[in-house]
Amino acid sequence: MRVSTSQIFNLGLDSMQKHSVDVMNFQTQISSGNKYQHASDSGLAAGLGVLVQLNKAQFDMFKVNQDHLSATYASSETQIQSINNMLLRAQQLMVQAGNDAIGTQGRSAIATELSALKVAIGQAAGALDANGTPIFKSSLHQIQAAPHIMLDSGILQTDVTSFQDSTQQSSTLDSLIGQVIDQLSGKNGSPAGPSTRQVDDMAAALRQLTQVQVKVGVLSNRLDDATQMAETQKMNVEKERSQLLDTDLAEASAGLMKSNALLSAAQSVMAKMDINTLFQKL
Repeated sequence: MRVSTSQIFNLGLDSMQKHSVDVMNFQTQISSGNKYQHASDSGLAAGLGVLVQLNKAQFDMFKVNQDHLSATYASSETQIQSINNMLLRAQQLMVQAGNDAIGTQGRSAIATELSALKVAIGQAAGALDANGTPIFKSSLHQIQAAPHIMLDSGILQTDVTSFQDSTQQSSTLDSLIGQVIDQLSGKNGSPAGPSTRQVDDMAAALRQLTQVQVKVGVLSNRLDDATQMAETQKMNVEKERSQLLDTDLAEASAGLMKSNALLSAAQSVMAKMDINTLFQKL
């Protein structure tokens, strides 16, 4: 079969065009860092890429939740420690007030200090965070900190301000301290020191607060574990995304060199054909 000059010319032209496209594609891959420029370049990569991006967005959401929970738990721990210190001081004052040797004037001074502590405890229990949201919650919900890990949104205010008294009834710090202040001030009769029951109730309130501190510690540890697990999984997702969609510079550079060489060869052949054709016409 005879191959005409026109056929050779068309084949050479097609080769030049193909290798020119290849060179441009490799150059774009290297400059942009993206293996694929359009979804049509690889349907499988496009579909998997969307899934990877969704996973990445999910881990970004986890990070927001983790930061929120971390700030909430840290604020809760700080406020609980503050309340605990004030309750310890209130307990000391109640023990002092039980000593009849301090007299009416001494009990009045203690009542004044207890009143200040009562106000300060109420302020700490109702404190707001930087966003104006109560640190201690009126109700709790679950927040996802990592895949399959849900954590409490914070600490209930009632867990901090309420406790089981010596009669196994629910009572509050505000009520207990208020009763002691009234008793020391003689509001309902002669000034008197706290009763044994009131001292026991203050000890019960401190035990309750210790349990809440332990709960915050447990939640913080679980959050740390969830954060570490999510970070590891996020790195795996990012590695998968990179392998799927990012340009392999070594592979792209080798492809560019090969395409450039083939393009130069095709151009050289076409140039010789042009010269030969010119001489034939002469």
